[in-house]
Amino acid sequence: MAVHLTQGSAVEYENILYGNMSPKMAADYLREERISIRSFSETLKRMYPHPDIIQRLKDFYRDNPMDGADGKPSSMKRKIQNWVYGRNLPTNREDYFRIAFALGLTEAQLNFLLGMCTDYAVQYRDGREVVLSWFLRNKYSYREADDFLSVLPQSGNHLRYEETADGMNNLWGNIEAVLSIPPAPFTEPESAPVKAHPVQSPASLPLGRNPHSRDYGYTGRGFTEASRITHEIRNEFQMVRDTEELRACYIRNLDRFGQMHLRSYYYFRQYLKQLVQPLTVFGEDELDYSIETVTDTYLTLHMPHGKNRRNYSLVQKLIKQNWPNTTSIRSILSQTEDVPRKLLLLLYVVTENSDFRSDYRELDEDYVSLEEKVEDHWWTLNALLTECGMANLDLRNAFDWLIMYSISTDGEESMSERLEKVINELFMDIQS
Repeated sequence: MAVHLTQGSAVEYENILYGNMSPKMAADYLREERISIRSFSETLKRMYPHPDIIQRLKDFYRDNPMDGADGKPSSMKRKIQNWVYGRNLPTNREDYFRIAFALGLTEAQLNFLLGMCTDYAVQYRDGREVVLSWFLRNKYSYREADDFLSVLPQSGNHLRYEETADGMNNLWGNIEAVLSIPPAPFTEPESAPVKAHPVQSPASLPLGRNPHSRDYGYTGRGFTEASRITHEIRNEFQMVRDTEELRACYIRNLDRFGQMHLRSYYYFRQYLKQLVQPLTVFGEDELDYSIETVTDTYLTLHMPHGKNRRNYSLVQKLIKQNWPNTTSIRSILSQTEDVPRKLLLLLYVVTENSDFRSDYRELDEDYVSLEEKVEDHWWTLNALLTECGMANLDLRNAFDWLIMYSISTDGEESMSERLEKVINELFMDIQS
C-alpha cells in the first residue's frame, strides 16, 4: 500500500478496503465505536505530555484574561478541565492560539489542532492569525503578540468573489475588481440575487501598491492565480526577521487580508454547479435546480432533521454535526459563511468527483483495480483539502471513515448511494 498512515489509521484503511463490509455492517462498525476516535484531549496531551498541563493553562488564562470573559477564575478552571478531560472542545479559534502559546507548542502542532477541531488550519490571509503565528514561531509570548496587534489597523474581508450580470466571476479588492475569471454562470431560479460588493475608496489601499501590478498578487486569469495569494502572504511573513519588518509586512498586505477561504469557495461553487445545472445522458443541460431542490435531492441522504441530539450516540453526533441544509448553502453562496470541510467532502462524494475540466477519467477504465481507485481518491482528496487549508483525511475521524467507505465502492452502486445506505442504517433509531 503506497498510502503512508499511522498504525491505527492503517488498520482502518485495510478494514475499509478488504473488510467486505455491507452498508449495514459499516453502520454497526461505527455505531459500536470499533474505531478509536481521535479526540482533542488525547491529541493535546500527546503534544504536551506533562502532569502540569491544567495548571499551565490556568496560569496562562489568569495572566491573559480574554476580552468579554466573566472574570471568574472558577469558570475558566472548569472550562480548562473540560478541555483536558475530553468533555468538550474550545469553540473559539483564538483559544487554540492561546493554548499553543501557553503550552509552548509549535506552529505545526497548532495547525494540526485547528485543522482537526475547526475545519481550517491557520488562515495566513487573516491579519491577526498570521501575526500570532509569527510570534509563536519566533518564541515570543502571547501578551507581546496581542500588544503588537493592538496598535495595528484591523484587517477585514478585503477580498471576495462576485458574479456579474454577464456571468463573469471577479475577485474584488478594496477599490475595484482586480482579477477577472472566465465565465462560470451560476444562477438559482426564483432566488434573490447576490448583492454586488460595493466599490470602496482608493484611500483604503496601502500606499505604494498598484492593484494592476505584479506586486498586487492577483494578476493573471483563473482561480489558480487567486489561490496563490495565501501562499504568497505566508511566504512573505516567513521571511520577516523582526517586529519592525513584521509591522511593515502587515501594512503592505493589509488590502489582501480576509477571513474567508477563497480556494474552498471555488471548489464548492464548481461542485454545486454540477448539481444545480446537471447534464442529461445526451450531454444537454437540464433545467436549473433550486438550492432547496439540490439540498433535498443530493445532500440530505436520509440524515434526520431537527437539532435535538439528546439521544444520539457519540458517532451519531459527530456525523450529524454541521450537516448542510438550504440555509447554510445560501449563506456560503453569499460568502457570509466559510465552506465547511464536511460539505466539501460530501460534494466530492455526491458528484463522484467528476472532473470539471475534462470528460475522460482513467479511473473509469475496467483495468483499474479497486485498490488503485481508492488510492487515487485518497491522494486526490488530500491534495484538495491541503489546497483549501483543511486537515487531511483522518481514518480515526468517524465522518472521514464514512467518506472513505463510500469512496471504496466496487461500482455496483454509486458513492452517494453507498453513503446514503450507511446513514440510513446508522440513524434508523432516530426519528426525523
